[in-house]
Amino acid sequence: MQAGIAVRAMPTTKLKEGNATMNRQMLKPLTVAVVAITLAGCNDSSSSGSGDGSMSLDMTDAPTNEFTSVNITVTGVTLQPADDAEEDSGDGDTEDGNGENGDGDDSDRISFNVENDEGEPKTINLLDLQGGVTETLLSDEDVPAGDYAWMRLDIVADDVFVTSDSGEEHSVFVPSGAQRGMQTTSFTVSEEGETNFTIDFDARKSIVTRGSSGKDLILKPILRLVENEEVGAISGTVDVATLKQNNDAFCEDDFDGMVYVHQGADATVGEFGSDSEPLVAAPVSMDDEENNYTYKAAFLEEASYQVSYVCESDDNEEEGDITEFINTEEVEVTAGETTTHNFDGSSQ
Repeated sequence: MQAGIAVRAMPTTKLKEGNATMNRQMLKPLTVAVVAITLAGCNDSSSSGSGDGSMSLDMTDAPTNEFTSVNITVTGVTLQPADDAEEDSGDGDTEDGNGENGDGDDSDRISFNVENDEGEPKTINLLDLQGGVTETLLSDEDVPAGDYAWMRLDIVADDVFVTSDSGEEHSVFVPSGAQRGMQTTSFTVSEEGETNFTIDFDARKSIVTRGSSGKDLILKPILRLVENEEVGAISGTVDVATLKQNNDAFCEDDFDGMVYVHQGADATVGEFGSDSEPLVAAPVSMDDEENNYTYKAAFLEEASYQVSYVCESDDNEEEGDITEFINTEEVEVTAGETTTHNFDGSSQ
């Protein structure tokens, strides 16, 4: 993996809520090319509720140390009721439903504009959204309660750029096409109360190189759609000095480390790009207020996880190198709670 790649930084702005419209109504014309990014999945139950519900949608980013910023511009969100979606419309061959869904009757689709305070499409730096930080896309919007086949984000396809540490700027090619792209599972909006969702955009896995130069980048999106009430987090402190002293043979002096999180009590721990790569890897950083090193892995479904400290950056690995996983332990995550797990430097 390459190091020091970043996206052209742009200011973060607040959401101006758009009005829900049916697909037959025209959205505000744009002068830039827009690609619709489909969040879709198969849904065994296609019955929709007869009443109204309320939903909110946030975006976050799985932590990464490979980039310094990743900016995308979101123009809208579209919902497809399950009753009107064609069955088996996607290939369903990728993680979390990232297939080729997006078909279905568009007559009942519900669309929202996503705009900043100036009424323009909203630009988001994904790497500002780590460690549980989120950006609001939809807030307390009224929608029909029931099952939905997919959710779609519209983004500006030619407004994704990366910048190297030297300041050289590169565009990121978005190959998804007009109606296909980022996809995740189907979802349900409850008739009682508000249903809150978060899209976890994994920039580390989603932006990859193509060609021999290592500078040509392509967006191959990896997303997770979670219901906020069903997820928790793991956080804690890390005794970096002691851990590095005890593992001096393979620790990097100028790298504070990361905490790898693998899902499953019996999960095999592995590095990124392997068959057993982590669900997320949370950077370890200095908390100036507490004067110690901390980490946080957020939006984890209720389950058992294997957590490990790693003191070598994956972007500096040479071919044949083996990542050393230090003090691997099982940690339980409970929905709605943050589980504390500290790496104190003792041998495990």
